[in-house]
Amino acid sequence: MLDHLRIRNYALIEDLKINFQKGFNVLTGETGAGKSIIIGALNIILGEKASMENVRTGEEKAMIEAMFDISNNLQVESILEHSGIEHERGEMLILRREITVDKKSKNYVNSTPVPLSKLKEIGDFLVDIHGQHEHQSLLKINTHIELLDKFGHLEKEREELSISFEAYVQLKDTLEKLQMNEQEKTRLLELLKFSIEEIEIADLKAGEDIELDKEYNLLNNQEKLFQSVESSYNNLYGSESDLYSKLKETINILSDVEKYDSNIVSIKQNLEEAYYQVEDAVATLRDYKSSFQFSPERLESVIDRIELINKFKKKYGETVEKIVAYKEKSLMDLQAIEKSEEEIEKTKEAIRTKEGELNKLAVNLSGRRRVVAKLFEERIMEHLNDLDMQKSLFQVNIAYIEKPGGIVHIDEKQYKLSATGIDNIEFLIAPNVGEELKPLRKIVSGGEMSRIMLALKTVLNEVDKVNTLVFDEVDAGIGGKTSDVVGKKMDFLSRNKQVIVITHQAQISRYADKHFFILKEVVGDRTITRLKELSYDEKVQETARMIAGENITSTTLQHAKELIESA
Repeated sequence: MLDHLRIRNYALIEDLKINFQKGFNVLTGETGAGKSIIIGALNIILGEKASMENVRTGEEKAMIEAMFDISNNLQVESILEHSGIEHERGEMLILRREITVDKKSKNYVNSTPVPLSKLKEIGDFLVDIHGQHEHQSLLKINTHIELLDKFGHLEKEREELSISFEAYVQLKDTLEKLQMNEQEKTRLLELLKFSIEEIEIADLKAGEDIELDKEYNLLNNQEKLFQSVESSYNNLYGSESDLYSKLKETINILSDVEKYDSNIVSIKQNLEEAYYQVEDAVATLRDYKSSFQFSPERLESVIDRIELINKFKKKYGETVEKIVAYKEKSLMDLQAIEKSEEEIEKTKEAIRTKEGELNKLAVNLSGRRRVVAKLFEERIMEHLNDLDMQKSLFQVNIAYIEKPGGIVHIDEKQYKLSATGIDNIEFLIAPNVGEELKPLRKIVSGGEMSRIMLALKTVLNEVDKVNTLVFDEVDAGIGGKTSDVVGKKMDFLSRNKQVIVITHQAQISRYADKHFFILKEVVGDRTITRLKELSYDEKVQETARMIAGENITSTTLQHAKELIESA
């Protein structure tokens, strides 16, 4: 609900604040007083484009601010949450726009700067303006199917179809992922099988590459190693001047003189220990020599094995452990691909089942919609007749779009399906006899448009999500009895909605819960638009003016009073 509208330095308005209330709000005044300026400002705060030419002459910027009570407005609260705009539940929502002469306009929601598109997105769920301006949610084709479903209480069937359609889309996505390009699939299968077989034949062992490197170093240096062992053995043993013989001879010499000096005994003992160590080394070298076998074949085998492992490392992993792990993963991938054939068939069967389910749901929902559409058309026509549009024709156009391979089959034809069904719904109108039915958005007459919208809003009163309705010049081209019917319908709408109306008809304004009078004055050398909330006596005076113009008599005043009280 619109709580108040504040306008500063916009067109002829210097500073104006309008405090609206629940129910029926009426704005009246003489032609040219500035009623359309107020509606224009409201359009701008709801996201319509603004022009710097609207800034009051001599000022740098215009400011428009609107405060809304959005209690229970879940759509707006959801937008605020997803947009990161701070708002406490229960608090008023404030929209503000600043229009500058240097084209640097700014938009705010609760003091948070926002792009114009965000302001418009929020505004679409706050106010519907009908008449000469274009802030009309009912003109948007994508809302027609939703409104028809709400009118017919078809939300449950539509939700069931939507859930089923979403599941169908997920199944199709799963199938697409399962079904590779057959050529690519064959290539991958062959590659996996080859890799697995190649690694399994190699029969690699953990740490094998390290052990092979050690063996290679040994085998590759066998000749040098044997020569070194042979020379070492000969130096220690095997000749008259070898170390073993020299030690033995030295020990014998010292044995002859050890009785003369105790120091000799210690020296002799050290040499005997060295003698036995050399004796052990000689034995070890002798055994090493006798067991030594030079094998060029083994060296070649080790080189081949190392080269094979190095090749595998380049292809499958940096270590033997990673190569083995690659084989295990390849086995799993191979099994998954082979198993995917089974999954593909299961998914295809699930898709076929889901298509049958969707076909049934969509056809049934479409049938229900066609029945509801007839009732909807009748209700709209009843209200158009009341609104002096007896010769008009209103129709809910329901069409299917053919699509080769479509899910839904009717009379051997295939049709496109979406989450809302197969129906493409648009409201059509022929305002006058002999005219063809046209979309609502192509209606030219502002008066006709307002009355059509009033009929739609009356029928959809309980299901339409927008809580504030604004009708600009809704009385254009009507009078007398029809105006009174319009007033009664406005009054009916205001039981559940906030209704704001600009009118020239006393038969409409008499039903108002709150009456504002708009006037234009010259202050100094400037013209300004002002607004006044009328008391009961002032409302009687304004009603008399609307009936008789400036020639107001006591009879006119009495008639105006009776008109208001009878409402």
